[in-house]
Amino acid sequence: SMSVFAAPYAEQGYWRVRQDADGYWTFVDPRGNDVYLRGVEQVVWRGHSTRDGKKPPYRLWNETHYANKAEWADETIGRLKKWGFNTLGSWSDPSLRGRGMGYFVHVGFAMSCFADGEKGDGDLMIKRRGGRYFPNVFSPDWERHCRKLARARLILSVLGDADLIGIYLDGELPWWGEN
Repeated sequence: SMSVFAAPYAEQGYWRVRQDADGYWTFVDPRGNDVYLRGVEQVVWRGHSTRDGKKPPYRLWNETHYANKAEWADETIGRLKKWGFNTLGSWSDPSLRGRGMGYFVHVGFAMSCFADGEKGDGDLMIKRRGGRYFPNVFSPDWERHCRKLARARLILSVLGDADLIGIYLDGELPWWGEN
């Protein structure tokens, strides 16, 4: 059942949200403190790909300035905390987890359906005006697809982690018109 995604987060010891007496919502850390999230996404050792196919400059710099990826992770977390950040956004390197910062992970349930040039995957995609496709969340196969993808991307393995703030199900979908 989908309750596996929600069950532990209502309890003390995990990130959650709560509403105060004035009706305002806040994030609450695993120790019960109200927190304003300040985060950075895509903090990655490898850097981002370049258009010319060469190794990314950031990765080249990391490889020449750090003895290993663990050293990079230690210094990177220290630097982020010094700058006032307390959260690792989605797509950040898993080696940064477990170092005292909350984090998010990204699954991409619908995005995965676009992997084949938006050709669609059976009835998991709906063809829209202009030849665009959009996920068919009403398909009888949608739940199976999501469970399979969650396992394949190891999302289920992070559910008991007290530093996990949340899971992005998708992002940047072509809601209408151009992608």
